[in-house]
Amino acid sequence: FRRAITFYRKRDYKAAHKDVSEAIHYKPNYVDALFLRGLTNQSFGNFDTALDDYSEAIRLKPDFAFAYSTRGRLYAGKGNHEIAIKDYTEAIRLQPSNSALYVERGIVWKSQGKFDHAISDLTAAIKLNADQALAHRALGWLLATCPVAEFRDGHRAAAAGRRACELTDWKDPFCVETLAAAYAELRVFEEAIRWQARAIQLAVDRGIAPAELEQRLKLYENRQPYREMGK
Repeated sequence: FRRAITFYRKRDYKAAHKDVSEAIHYKPNYVDALFLRGLTNQSFGNFDTALDDYSEAIRLKPDFAFAYSTRGRLYAGKGNHEIAIKDYTEAIRLQPSNSALYVERGIVWKSQGKFDHAISDLTAAIKLNADQALAHRALGWLLATCPVAEFRDGHRAAAAGRRACELTDWKDPFCVETLAAAYAELRVFEEAIRWQARAIQLAVDRGIAPAELEQRLKLYENRQPYREMGK
């Protein structure tokens, strides 16, 4: 099993899968091995098999918070948002001080169009860990671009976007883009254009295709804020 972990860390998923499967053969109720096999199956794109492994690990160890969050993440990726929410909620019950779990659940709430729940979770994540850039970025983006007007707050979005930029040394294109979107929501389009152009340059420097960012820049140049599509 230890060798399987080493292989997994080296991203040799085939060798890791072989070793961990052998460990499970000799010890079928080996919870950590089942979880690791789930990870290797997921790396191969065998998502249903990975879910089976995570579920068996949870059955054997009902307080395995990381297994709940990992399974929830996979369900969310498959579009099964309601099941994902249940898994994240259980993970949070088991680890209520884990700020990352609130961020991930908040993002799923947003995907469901439950914007109030999303804002609540992202705010909770920041209260638990004020230095978590992703939480600030996700909150700022939602407050700036939400398709439902009652949930938008340009000033709060700008504060969150600026904090995300500070935490990433102004080098993350998506944090900088969040600040641009906040300025657009505030109708300060000169600043929106300036920061969106900077986000595009950062994206290009990272090898990220800037097409979507350029589309939003055109909106700002036309003095229009960006709105995400509603659910």
